[in-house]
This record gives sequence, C-alpha cells and structure tokens, in this order.
Amino acid sequence: MEVTKRRPEPGDIDWKGYTLSELHYRREVNQVKQDIVTERLMSAYENIKESKQLKMTSGIWRNFNGMMAAVNYGVLAFRMFVKLKKLFKHA
Repeated sequence: MEVTKRRPEPGDIDWKGYTLSELHYRREVNQVKQDIVTERLMSAYENIKESKQLKMTSGIWRNFNGMMAAVNYGVLAFRMFVKLKKLFKHA
C-alpha cells in the first residue's frame, strides 16, 4: 500500500481529495500522536499526584495530631470543670 503525502495547493482546482488509504494513514498517525500526548500527560499527572499526596498526607497527619491535642485539652478542661463544680457545690 503506497501512501503519498499530498496536500492541495492553494487555488488547485484539479485536486480530487484524499484516497481511503491516505485517510486511514492520517487517522493512524493522529491516533499515535494522541496516544503519545496522553501517555506524557498521564505520566506528568502521576508524578504531580504522588508528590502532592505525600505533602497532603503529612499535612493531614499534622492537622489530625493538632486536632487530637485540642480534643485532649478539651476533655481535660471538662473534667477539671466537673471536679471544681463538685468541690464548690459542697463548700
């Protein structure tokens, strides 16, 4: 199968269009180009996602630890309040 890479010249009235084999060839070439670009984008996306995921995981862990510290202080304050309330109630 021979595929020529002919393109119409501006003002060429004798040009009849592409043959079916030329259209198939062009479709295949464009599909390969599209696949290459998609693979590059997916690779770049995976790299970005992994780096952000590590940062996000450490950030979430830091936030969780900070939240748990606040909860612990809250529980401790509540227990102290209950004990002081009982102490002042009996006094």
